[in-house]
Amino acid sequence: MSFRIEEKISITKENLFIFYNFLAENKALNLFPSRNIDSIYFDNEYFQMFYDSEEGVVPRKKIRTRKYNNLNNYLLEKKISSSEGRFKISKKIIDPKDFYKFGLIDDTYGVCKPKLRVFYKRSYFKVLNFRVTIDTNIKFQKFSINNKFFENSISDEVVVEVKSNNILDYNDFQKKFPFTKIRFSKYSKGIASVYGY
Repeated sequence: MSFRIEEKISITKENLFIFYNFLAENKALNLFPSRNIDSIYFDNEYFQMFYDSEEGVVPRKKIRTRKYNNLNNYLLEKKISSSEGRFKISKKIIDPKDFYKFGLIDDTYGVCKPKLRVFYKRSYFKVLNFRVTIDTNIKFQKFSINNKFFENSISDEVVVEVKSNNILDYNDFQKKFPFTKIRFSKYSKGIASVYGY
């Protein structure tokens, strides 16, 4: 397991052009074409992962399946936040339908079932030795067992995340990115939007 920096910064839809100018001025490289990301998030019946995220509890997890550009190549991912830092465990799976139907068992949260679909467009850059992702067109939908999605909620927010696999880069991040840091979880935002929490 390798810990990494994952810091979100405050960029609104209205001032996104300012951030794009910042990328251009610092000779950002477009790492590869933008792609659509489709994630299904799991939680237990008490929405404990949601509440842990809202309260900033550590350690905590987010569990999801993910696919890109509507291709049927799935990943099962666990994002873990601990007092030491953050890391992600990811493995390829052939077909998630049994997870969607029966749920999965986590050693911390017990039986977890799919609760939320989050769909968005992600762009990828490298700038100042950091990786930067920009998420737009974010859509939240409540998950249902018959694979029909409803309770649609569209966010006008933009999520910009700065990442590095070297946690020693943290001081550099603070110096090089003159933007306000924020806490933002698409999972928490989505649960609040479609379940009314």
